[in-house]
Amino acid sequence: MLVSIFLLPTLIYGQTNPDITLSNSLDNDTVCQSTSFTLTVSDTQSDLTTYTLSYGTTQVVSSSTSGLISFTVTGLTSETVLTVVASNATGTDTSSITIYVPLLLSSGVISTTASSTLCYGGYINADIIGDGSSLSTSSATIDPGSSSASITYQWQFKTTSDDWANFTGASTSTNLTSSVLSGFPVFESTTIRRVAYATKDDVTCSVNITYTELSFTVSSVIDPIITSNTTDYNVCSDQSYNFTTSTISGITHRWYLGTTLVHTGDSYTLDAGTISTDSTLGLIASSASCSSTLVTATLKVAPLPIITISSGLVSDTFCARDEFTITVNDTQSSNSTYKLSYAGGSETKTSSTGAVTFTLSLASQGDISVTATSLTGCTDTVTKTIFIPKLLSPGTVTSTQGVLCYGETISANISSTSVATTTSDSSAASITYAWYYSTDNLVTWTSIGSNTTSLATNTLANLGGLVTDITFKREASVSRGGSVS
Repeated sequence: MLVSIFLLPTLIYGQTNPDITLSNSLDNDTVCQSTSFTLTVSDTQSDLTTYTLSYGTTQVVSSSTSGLISFTVTGLTSETVLTVVASNATGTDTSSITIYVPLLLSSGVISTTASSTLCYGGYINADIIGDGSSLSTSSATIDPGSSSASITYQWQFKTTSDDWANFTGASTSTNLTSSVLSGFPVFESTTIRRVAYATKDDVTCSVNITYTELSFTVSSVIDPIITSNTTDYNVCSDQSYNFTTSTISGITHRWYLGTTLVHTGDSYTLDAGTISTDSTLGLIASSASCSSTLVTATLKVAPLPIITISSGLVSDTFCARDEFTITVNDTQSSNSTYKLSYAGGSETKTSSTGAVTFTLSLASQGDISVTATSLTGCTDTVTKTIFIPKLLSPGTVTSTQGVLCYGETISANISSTSVATTTSDSSAASITYAWYYSTDNLVTWTSIGSNTTSLATNTLANLGGLVTDITFKREASVSRGGSVS
């Protein structure tokens, strides 16, 4: 007997077949290798359903009664098809999606002819090449197992104090041109690299890739420090000043006045009279290849004291031991000191009016000098000679006249037996004489003649007959330039 057995599906009233669609958290179904993402399964029905995700050798099973389920996908290293099978009591549905994986094989090689040692604030002065045209460079390459992708670049730099940052401007090309680098001054050690990406639909991937790096070091020349013997760089045009900086091995120092190079060395002497107006002193330190910035100081030319002195004396002549006053006048009126120097000593006074006086006496001819020193250290000195005529002896006189009778006239002259003389330390001077007589026992004197060494007989006879005793004297005086002593 033949028996036939038929297996009929079990129908559960109200259930429907699965109808699924797949979506993911990726942009354009593209992911970088070994990067996790979420695959979402959406079902039109919400009965108890089993969802099986398969890709490669991986299979993941999960169930849901919501009609919505998610899978976390990891470990994709190449373009992969993800397949999900949904099964419930009434039937199955299958859906697949292709996930694209851009893969980079190599980032390429970069190089440059520019020096790897730069001056502080200097620029990389040549293109950085990476297109394979020279310097053993090469462009990046796509991995043969990659999804269809293009290569894109981003040039980056980092310093010892900061992390990697993108160059601005045209910095996504195969080469980094000098036009970009000309806007990139280097102040500290810097490393440059070209990051390469396998790019598909705006998704850029560069996983497990190393990049050629170029390092640039900075040869820094420290700005020099100027020291000087000025006071706050105030200078006097009639004085010399010395400016110095520390000696450093391998460093050359160049000094400038304005834009003119005036000296090379570790010190510079500004000679008196070099400048008459405010000027800029500059100093640059240089090594074999680099220079510091220009260090400057403003030299401020202070007004010079210009003094005149007056003794108030006729022909600057007076008698020994007498006091006289020196008056000093200055063309500037800063708080200045005035030093009077002479054989008898010195005296210093301070004035802010440009005028000062000194009272002194001298025993013999000598120079007096006054030195003015302004607040800024500028000086002026004036010297004047004070003349002192000095009489050593008035000389002597005699007469052959005998005793006179009452009413008798003098009949003999009074002659000089020795002339007046000056002292050895006297100023050059003229000696003059004056004659006098007294008839009241030396109480009063009357002039009878001048500037003769002797008194003539006829001059004496003009006195007529004498009726009382009479005394004659000859006075000698020394004079210079109208001043008599």
